[in-house]
Amino acid sequence: LRESPEGKIGKHRFFDPTTQERVYSSEKTTPKELKGQPLLGTSQGWVACLENKDFTVHLTDLYKPWVSSSPRVISLPSIGFKPSTHATEMSLSSSDPVQDDFIVAAKFSEYQLSVCRPRWDSKWTHIDTPFSLLPPSDLMYSKRDKAFYFTSFKGLYMGYLDLSENELEFQELILRNQPKIPEAGWEMLDKCFMRKLLVESPSGELFFIKWYTLCIRREDEDGESIIMHSITKRFMVFREDEKRKDFCYTEDIGDLCIFLGDSEAFCVKASMYPGLKPN
Repeated sequence: LRESPEGKIGKHRFFDPTTQERVYSSEKTTPKELKGQPLLGTSQGWVACLENKDFTVHLTDLYKPWVSSSPRVISLPSIGFKPSTHATEMSLSSSDPVQDDFIVAAKFSEYQLSVCRPRWDSKWTHIDTPFSLLPPSDLMYSKRDKAFYFTSFKGLYMGYLDLSENELEFQELILRNQPKIPEAGWEMLDKCFMRKLLVESPSGELFFIKWYTLCIRREDEDGESIIMHSITKRFMVFREDEKRKDFCYTEDIGDLCIFLGDSEAFCVKASMYPGLKPN
């Protein structure tokens, strides 16, 4: 790393799923306006950062591996308040933020969804969830339905953001053909933290995923502090049945590869990327 008049210059480390190796990008300059800004979320290759003084949101493609040494920074309106949740999230309707119909949906507080159309809006629209027991979790954009989806905190409902009216609608998540797991296996899963995610395939299939992780606590060599990390114990994947309006458990998703992490989940066709193995 080194400093320059434009900002800090450095390389980013990435994991290449086609080779299962860590690789480094070419040198890139982190713009000065992003220095020290907390990350709000990532979607479609873009990262959202928050200006701590006036709460302006910045989008940058700094972390795209193929982006040139001078990444783009796009400023969105101020959200008007400091996010009240540490679990902020963001979803974009497109990877091209200069499109007229480009829309950003985000979660800045526990019981709200926020929407902004950068080409048309001078401020964010904050939409309250109608039920305190249904805080939105894990946003995603459906290209098939041209809508944002999310799950409720406990995964019992799926939410839908009607962009024409800026209203939220909910439907019960019905899961069929649950996997056959021994009682001891269910007891272990009950001890895990479960994330509930929705992801859409390139062909428009919708999947609901349960991701179980277990928190591990370990003492350091001095036996003083506790080191915590989580390990994945199990995934459960349910495929949407459009006719029945429910989701059915599956262990075969075909020629697809689903990527999960702290950012918005996404799905690609494995055969389109040499070396990538389907899930």
